[in-house]
Amino acid sequence: EKIFRDKEDAVEFINSRTPDFYCNGIGTLVKRWKKCIESNGNNFGEINSF
Repeated sequence: EKIFRDKEDAVEFINSRTPDFYCNGIGTLVKRWKKCIESNGNNFGEINSF
């Protein structure tokens, strides 16, 4: 968990990441979204099952 002291810390963190970091994160969200849709609302059991 990342906690920022102020806006500048948050901006520095965002700017320190590569474009691949954001592409990979978005790709992971898409995979998780598809898994949720395919589960038809069923529970996955564990929160870290993605």
